[in-house]
Amino acid sequence: MDRVLHNRGRVSQANIEKIQKIVKDFEYTPNRYAQGLRNKNPMRFGVLIPELDSEFGYWKQVKEGIEEAKIELSSFNIEVVYGFFDRNSNNTFGMAVSKLMESGLTALIVAPLLPDCFVDLRARYPEIPFVVIDSPLPDINPLADFAQDPYKAGKTAARMMQLMVPNAQRMFIYGNRGVALNERIRAESFTEEYAEISVSPLVFNDADELVSIIEHSIPCGVFVVNDSSHVIAEKLHSKNIDNCQIIGFDLHQNNKICLEKGYLDVIIGQMPRRQAYEALMFLVRYFILELKERERFSAPVEIYIKENLPKDTYWS
Repeated sequence: MDRVLHNRGRVSQANIEKIQKIVKDFEYTPNRYAQGLRNKNPMRFGVLIPELDSEFGYWKQVKEGIEEAKIELSSFNIEVVYGFFDRNSNNTFGMAVSKLMESGLTALIVAPLLPDCFVDLRARYPEIPFVVIDSPLPDINPLADFAQDPYKAGKTAARMMQLMVPNAQRMFIYGNRGVALNERIRAESFTEEYAEISVSPLVFNDADELVSIIEHSIPCGVFVVNDSSHVIAEKLHSKNIDNCQIIGFDLHQNNKICLEKGYLDVIIGQMPRRQAYEALMFLVRYFILELKERERFSAPVEIYIKENLPKDTYWS
């Protein structure tokens, strides 16, 4: 960056344009700290997320967003290190945290999907600044919050379901395991919306049990509060059950295929790649450019149906 600002040495035109854009967008002026970065150890940012192969590839999109930002920030003296955990194992969360902390972090990007583990992390390492992605968590004080509002997402799903299945007497919620806050709030706001028309959605976590009930139901709807919509859709299709509308989350490949085939009806996207990209960009602005404003990036409630599917999950 110093070479671009002061016209010293050889710098590619692509890097010149990237740095100039950052300077223009954020009204950056050089300071002693930034000018000396090249002679210091790199800033190291940690990323703490579930294992990449879990949850149908959703977290691969998150990592792609980090890597995209890292490429654009190649002129800055930063490193990114990853820690991966199993959402079904608190032990793996603790091990991932310990490994990350050994590397000496400047700040941490974290998906707080195991709230108790996250509270323990904050108690053990109160000095580490952090940014939240994917799921909000109350009563914490992050530098920035890059997540979709789950309350609005649940309300949106309910309004759409009421349009697709008007006057429904039976409504179901699938996947609310009660651990991740975003899933719980989605279910609660969906239920709240239906309470206004005197319908109480029934909650299921067993797909086969839910399908057996739908098989003998009048026209109904299922709100899937996580990324497993295709599980219900494929089971219903295999039994030739077509009396049910399905709304779920996240445009990973399995859900996309079911949407294309008409097995499910609506997917709500939350832009995981963009969340992660913006989170790393924010940390560079905060720690290197010293733009100390805190941010809350509320990912839009993206609506996907068969007719408007993007060709690439980059846009989801």
